[in-house]
Amino acid sequence: MVARVIDIAVVRAVQLGLLLLAAVARAAPLETVVVVSEDTGFARAVDEAFRAAGIVTLQVGDLAEPTITDLAGASRRLADREHATAAVILIFGEDATLIAYDRGVDRALVRVLPYRGPLDARQSAEAAHMARTMLRALRVTPELDLPPPHPQEALAIRAQTAAAQLAAPTAVSDAASDAADVGVIAVGLGGGLRAGAPGAAAGASGSVQLIWRPDAVGLAVTASLARAAAVDAAAFAGTASDAVGALTARLARRPAPRWWLAGEAGAALHRVHVVGSLSGTRVDVARYDPAIRIGGVAMFVVSRRFSAGLAAWADGLLVRQDYRVANQRILDVPVAQITLDVTVIARVL
Repeated sequence: MVARVIDIAVVRAVQLGLLLLAAVARAAPLETVVVVSEDTGFARAVDEAFRAAGIVTLQVGDLAEPTITDLAGASRRLADREHATAAVILIFGEDATLIAYDRGVDRALVRVLPYRGPLDARQSAEAAHMARTMLRALRVTPELDLPPPHPQEALAIRAQTAAAQLAAPTAVSDAASDAADVGVIAVGLGGGLRAGAPGAAAGASGSVQLIWRPDAVGLAVTASLARAAAVDAAAFAGTASDAVGALTARLARRPAPRWWLAGEAGAALHRVHVVGSLSGTRVDVARYDPAIRIGGVAMFVVSRRFSAGLAAWADGLLVRQDYRVANQRILDVPVAQITLDVTVIARVL
């Protein structure tokens, strides 16, 4: 019997591991931009500028300098080779030439910058933000051919990008600023019903949850307690309660600015406690039962720190608990339990 339980636990653990790997893969960035430059400072500045928008960059250094008549073709081959959505290329000559290419519209923009390599920190930041602006222009107005700006216009563009760089720490995207402001630790409180609780078809329950990285791939520790239920059997009268602790991996997504969804999968441990009297003899028995847990939450964002919504968990107990005293069945605990909670989550650190 013990060997069978161990086999089942191993199989469930492998299945859970595969689910977590799939969740991490789905959580990876959906957009990659290739960066070609001998200037490592510029490459780092591009990475910082694009990371705020959830875009990952990949630096390569083995691209031959494209000819002016084949900018789009060379950039397209580069993006296809690296399975990227766009490319940013910086070439040094008498001046620096910045090329931004978008694979979706298959077009490239070119800007000549009055810099010589290597760029200093200010120049790198300015060029990186200009590259991001050029890619945005390609996607917003893909039907336009935008020539390099007039020298006076170029001065204004450089001044604007420099000002944007200075303001970047306080002018990041809403999602990034929210994450920076609220941190990575959250606490949740919930109350609701548990179906399949010992001694009752459904009973009241409460839960407390500690969450690491509530807005991304993270972990959650949950403790919950179902209200003790009366147990009546032949010659027995008493109560049964079920306290649960769980550790789950968690994947959260925001489908809309004020809504987010999260899925959970992991393991739980149930402590079923039976107290009562059997033919005048006191009975006080507690048993522990491991379980596999899956669940999910749907939350409405009330403020930057508080969200409220519904949480649901389903536990599959690995060992069916059959309570007997003196060959008399006192309690039969269901294998499956489902909890539905109204919950509030507060981000604290």
